[in-house]
Amino acid sequence: MEGNNKRRPAHRPTMIVLVVLLALVLAGSIAAMATAASVTPVTYVSWTSGNGDREAGRLGYEYGYKIDDWKQTSGMDGTYPVTRTLPDGSTLSFTITISNSDGDTFDWSSTYPISAVIVKAGRGANVFYYDPPATGDTGLYGYRDKEISHVTFCFDGPAAPTGSLTIDKEIMGVDIPAEFDKTDFTLTVSGPSFPTAVEVPGSQLPKTWNDLIPGTYTVGEVDAGPSWTVSGAGDVTVEADGSVSKTVTNTYNPPSSETGSLSITKRIVDSPNDNWTPDDFSVIVTGPSPSTAVVYSGTFPEGGTLVLNDLAPGSYTVTEPGPGGRWVVSGSGAGVTVQAGETASHTIRNTWVVPPTTSTTSTTLVETVTTLPTTTSTTTTSTTATSKTATSTTATSTTTSTTTTSTSSTTTSLPPEVGEVTTIPTSSSTLPPAVGQETTIPTPVGIIQTGGGGTAGPSPWLWVLAAFGVALGLGLAFSSLKIGRKAG
Repeated sequence: MEGNNKRRPAHRPTMIVLVVLLALVLAGSIAAMATAASVTPVTYVSWTSGNGDREAGRLGYEYGYKIDDWKQTSGMDGTYPVTRTLPDGSTLSFTITISNSDGDTFDWSSTYPISAVIVKAGRGANVFYYDPPATGDTGLYGYRDKEISHVTFCFDGPAAPTGSLTIDKEIMGVDIPAEFDKTDFTLTVSGPSFPTAVEVPGSQLPKTWNDLIPGTYTVGEVDAGPSWTVSGAGDVTVEADGSVSKTVTNTYNPPSSETGSLSITKRIVDSPNDNWTPDDFSVIVTGPSPSTAVVYSGTFPEGGTLVLNDLAPGSYTVTEPGPGGRWVVSGSGAGVTVQAGETASHTIRNTWVVPPTTSTTSTTLVETVTTLPTTTSTTTTSTTATSKTATSTTATSTTTSTTTTSTSSTTTSLPPEVGEVTTIPTSSSTLPPAVGQETTIPTPVGIIQTGGGGTAGPSPWLWVLAAFGVALGLGLAFSSLKIGRKAG
């Protein structure tokens, strides 16, 4: 037992040294592989295999070329042709070359830029990304130093050809004020790469764009003012893989020593409620300076007179846009001449027109039918002396009075003129007819009484009294006749 214990210490240092040396060799090998490639790979602990395009698409690239069935002993040295049909129908062809390969590492080169290389080993993969795309690298290795199973090269189709454009500003002329330089102006550019025009301040000039879509571009300038003449602006063609420049020149025009002024006065007539002021209206002035129409809105000072100074002599037109409402505008669109050293005046008058009033009266007349009652009077007289009987006499009288009126409408409240034919309106008060007015008057048999709850037509007692009078008259006549016969 003691002998065995004495021999163990002699072997233990040797084993420790061997383990340390082996660890150093492995660490050095791993470190060498990890730093051999020009980029550090991104490790995916689990990678699902597929065809080349599918694996490349998983990383966001258009195409992938896969070298499968990696040989562990002899490697995969060789040249591999790659061909792809692009969306425009053209063909992309290039070659990939593998060298110094074995089951664990390899070098590569390509005649077309490669964006990423997937090295699959075991269940995971190392992905070597190249930004910008590369045409070769060395010392690529697999996931956790395992034996390589396949390699996929990822790439995009060729970018569309582009061109470049440079713009600049130049100032020319005599007696240019010292405060002016290119920073006081702004250029604009529009075209295939700029569907909406972009503005470029003078402080950024000259300005160059690369990678522009080929086509026609328009270079312009924001209004430089009346003292400058602009030249050189316009269209320019950007060609694929080409470059072009465009310079816009501003030439200074000293102002004329002889200028004039224009005084524009706004007058308001019959403003409703007196709440309109000249500042509520706008005018447009067109003439030699500025060369384009200028709108002056809300700029009339107190008093309603706007004065424009330093105007070039010539003919000017002062126009007011439609003010709306019931304004009638006079003086708008008229011309006025500005002379050097003088002030021309022009007045625009806005008059509020009160709309005409219309009075409408509707008169409704009703139809009135008055029916007189029917009264029957019967008288019977018997005479026994002559043995003759006088039969009864019955008188029946029926009188009907009808008044028919109509409905009329008039648009005036004035009384009718002399001789005018009209109708009597029905209302709470009855107006007397005008002189000469023709009316329809009912023809009653008796007195027609209306209002106060009375009964229209003659009283029934009048009819009884009349019948009695008739009977008495007949009796007297008969008696006279009888007496006469006796006397004869």
